[in-house]
Amino acid sequence: LKQAKAFFSRGKVAAEAGRWNQGVRHLERALAQYEKHVAQLVNFDELVEVTLWLARARYGLGNIQQGDQLIRKVVSYRPEYVVDTTNEAPAFLNAFMRIRATAANDRSGVVVVTCLVADCVIQVDGVPRGKGTVAVTGLPKGTHYIKATAPGHSAWVKRIKSPPMGQSREVLASVRRTRDTPSGKET
Repeated sequence: LKQAKAFFSRGKVAAEAGRWNQGVRHLERALAQYEKHVAQLVNFDELVEVTLWLARARYGLGNIQQGDQLIRKVVSYRPEYVVDTTNEAPAFLNAFMRIRATAANDRSGVVVVTCLVADCVIQVDGVPRGKGTVAVTGLPKGTHYIKATAPGHSAWVKRIKSPPMGQSREVLASVRRTRDTPSGKET
């Protein structure tokens, strides 16, 4: 994640300076790194922030459709997200508010996540939802990351598209036992 943070920092600086092409290049690399290593990500809001900055940079370049797609991702991860209205370009701010308002009324069906390991914690988009088997309701339509963690096991992550309202989707979180001693003894 060091690379992701470095790309994010460079992309944010470039975007703040209005160097949109450079900002997009760095922010796309940052987002790709965060998505690739989401299992190791401790603070999911970092992925949310880089996605939002990439949306800003896309708007700066005039890529409105791509910017809107990225804003939809942010709103699906964090429906309650609030942007600072004093520092945003009017076109970006209007799009963000429009997309967030639409998403507030556009909920999905139920995602049932099961992990068969004791003390397995289920997170959706970085938010803890419970242990063992969890029925997640009220998610905005869109793509979401499900993460399962358990002591002595490697983190498991799956990216899913939420089911339509009135439907459900079952997901089995398959965490794997880790080896953490030099002798190879499993924990």
